[in-house]
Amino acid sequence: MKKVLNMLLLVGCIVAFLAFPIQSSAASNKGAEGTFQSYTKQINDYMVVYANREVPPSTYYYNVGGWSGTLRLEHWQSTGSGVIAYYSGKVRCTAPCPM
Repeated sequence: MKKVLNMLLLVGCIVAFLAFPIQSSAASNKGAEGTFQSYTKQINDYMVVYANREVPPSTYYYNVGGWSGTLRLEHWQSTGSGVIAYYSGKVRCTAPCPM
């Protein structure tokens, strides 16, 4: 009797697992390091001030709070002694990061 109850419990767990799969909103990737979750977010008009420059670089490497990626120059303005540049683009996080 005990074996029958254990078998019914096991079958019930398998059926429940197959009937109600766990869903995730993040994309899962499997690489050489193992399984990790990848998240992206859009950064718009990230301001960078450059002193003693006439023209800003066309790209900027963003690395804040675990979010990182290369942003592209959107627009800029001269301050007389340097430039203020505004960058935009998508950045990515593979660790728990604040949204």
